[in-house]
Amino acid sequence: MSILRTSLLTLAASCIVGAYAVDTDKIVISSANPMPGSIITQFNYTRLTLSEPMDVASVEQTGEISYVVKAFGADETVTPGYPLEAVKTKSGDISIQFTADAAGELQDAGKWPVTDPGQYVITIPEGALKVTSATGEEYTNDLITLSYDLLRQVSYTATPTPDEKIAEFDQIKLQFPEYGEMIVNNEFDATLRDQNGVIIPLGEPTAIENVLIIPLAGGPCSDPSNYQFNLSAGSITLAANEELGEQINPAISFSFECVGNLKGEVKNISPEQGVVELLAGVSVYYTQRPGRNPECTESLKVYLDDEVIIEYNNTSVRVQYALDNDDPNLVCYTFGGSVSDFLRAPGVYRIEVPEGFMKFGEGDYVSYSDALSLQYIIQDIPVYTINPAPGNVDSLSEVTITFDNVTEIINNELTPDENGDGAISLMSNSIEPDFPTVSIDGNKITFTFAQTYSYRETYLFEIPFGALTLKTAKGNEVTFTGLLVSYTINRFPAPVATPAPGEYETLGEVTLTLTEGMTYSAFYLQPELRNVTANGEVGAIINRWSRDLTTPVKDAEAITFYAPEGYEPTPGNYALTVHKGAFMVNVPEGLPYESGFNSSELYYRYTIVPSRATEMTPEYEEGHEFIGQISTFDIYFEHAQTVELTEDAVRPMVVDSEGTALATEVTLSYIEDRAGLTVNFNPAIDVDGEYMVTIPAGSILLDSKPNPEYQLSYKLINGQSGVEAVEALTTVTVYAIDGTVVMRNADAAAVASLPRGLYIINGKKILK
Repeated sequence: MSILRTSLLTLAASCIVGAYAVDTDKIVISSANPMPGSIITQFNYTRLTLSEPMDVASVEQTGEISYVVKAFGADETVTPGYPLEAVKTKSGDISIQFTADAAGELQDAGKWPVTDPGQYVITIPEGALKVTSATGEEYTNDLITLSYDLLRQVSYTATPTPDEKIAEFDQIKLQFPEYGEMIVNNEFDATLRDQNGVIIPLGEPTAIENVLIIPLAGGPCSDPSNYQFNLSAGSITLAANEELGEQINPAISFSFECVGNLKGEVKNISPEQGVVELLAGVSVYYTQRPGRNPECTESLKVYLDDEVIIEYNNTSVRVQYALDNDDPNLVCYTFGGSVSDFLRAPGVYRIEVPEGFMKFGEGDYVSYSDALSLQYIIQDIPVYTINPAPGNVDSLSEVTITFDNVTEIINNELTPDENGDGAISLMSNSIEPDFPTVSIDGNKITFTFAQTYSYRETYLFEIPFGALTLKTAKGNEVTFTGLLVSYTINRFPAPVATPAPGEYETLGEVTLTLTEGMTYSAFYLQPELRNVTANGEVGAIINRWSRDLTTPVKDAEAITFYAPEGYEPTPGNYALTVHKGAFMVNVPEGLPYESGFNSSELYYRYTIVPSRATEMTPEYEEGHEFIGQISTFDIYFEHAQTVELTEDAVRPMVVDSEGTALATEVTLSYIEDRAGLTVNFNPAIDVDGEYMVTIPAGSILLDSKPNPEYQLSYKLINGQSGVEAVEALTTVTVYAIDGTVVMRNADAAAVASLPRGLYIINGKKILK
């Protein structure tokens, strides 16, 4: 073992000897700078700090303070020390330093500060110091011995270079040009930290001649940060040569900056490419911090089915960067300024970000982003109804789903895995998953279970994501995102709602009637009217309905609830919701049910449709008095765009005031260029009387929806033609139906000459 390395073993034993006397007239030294046992590369003074602060008035030296320089590991003195003296510092410490003459001599010789290698031992004999406090107390010292190892300042070069800015690095390399080779000591200690103090793991060092290589354990690093490298003294031994001799390294410390000027690679994209419900924007995480590239003149473009719908450059406010306290490597490309601007329309969206849209780094350390192409699909939202509707049921044997905007349903035949997952199933606490059989008929799919379930509990019916593929009217294939609904077989049948769930033009009250002789014993919670989404899910509360509090609930078979005063529902889908535990029912003996609370929520679903009131041609308003005969009239539909006759329509019929059906055949025909129909009577009605014409519900389709029933009443009087009706008159003024004058002072002959049509004569509508 070299003498230099042997001397290291003695460093820990170096100490302040005799500096901690407990006598009241002795000073107590708490520390020295440099600390005894330190490895130093130069020496010009050491500072002693008193352990108990005092206001020092003076420090007087009453004995000789000396130091010697010894060869490492040897007892003999190599160099006698220059004279030292003790002086008081401004801070009240004691500085052991060279005398002015000694410092001048060293400076003249070019040896200032002292850098000769060796073990420096400073001795302050007992009583050599006299310290006087500001209050006049005097103190002296015990024997003080300070020992340091002074190593020659080693010349080296480093990679990365101290204070250098680099793109990335994978090792720390030190080269010692004044030495031929080196040895890595057992006491090797090197650390690398980033600007946050996080330690970067290092690998095993390798010494090749005069080059020390310390690899990064985790491979190349390009994370932008300031890095601090430290190599502890004594980590390596530099080989001896004639001029310098064998040398252990002093502490080596330097810093450098990694600016990460590598091209920013895409680390993550959110949302992931594929099927999404909507697009508010796309977040791209790079491996470097992105910035704007003002030299890029190309724009980011968003395509919908290959047509550009959005375009903006990288100076737009739609390019948003993360704040420093967020992820600085994040950039967001946004597509809307508000929720209403989000991309929702079904189709294929393609986002094209041109090359160089983003810039990484600054100054001489700049790189640019590659082109980025992203694709997303927003599917048509399937609109469907479920039968039976989720909620309370008497029994459960099958579930049918009808898709309104789907032309074809493909069963992807998912099969359960070993855990019973991954397939369409019905399950509850008491049954194992029941995987139903599937039958498809056009836009309707039916799931039939292995048995009919009537046990009173809650059942979950699940269609997992991807179990069905749906084809829309546009020909697009849509992956069904699945559903999970619950059915509850209750303590008793759910009350029957009047009006029954269905389509209505208005809804102001609903009566809930119990069946089979059951009666209410209490009703605690008001029903809520809620929105129903396009997917059939019950949504937000619109209002609460109340009942007549003057009518007792107890022993009632039916209770009527009323909408808030003045409320008129707009067209849409609704559910009148009765919460679990809202009411109690008494069940008579002999019925297979139990008295108690309703054990599930009840949903009564209603669709409010636009008013389908007819706008009749003015001459054929309901209740109009026909003169002569009833052979034809027109109906226009004010709130419809299209009218279509159904193939299996029930023919309209006409009855007299006694309710007797006439043999007259009533048919419907289209009116050109109008949403209307002509009602034809064959033969015409020519007998005086009152008549009711009924057009049954479902006879026609208004905007593809079946019509409600229409009943129109008319009266036939005089039994004579319009011309005959005015023959007895002298002269008359004839008006058109819009009120304009057609003839003045017209006699019967003049009226007879009028073209066929409807006129107003003497305040009556006359058909000619």
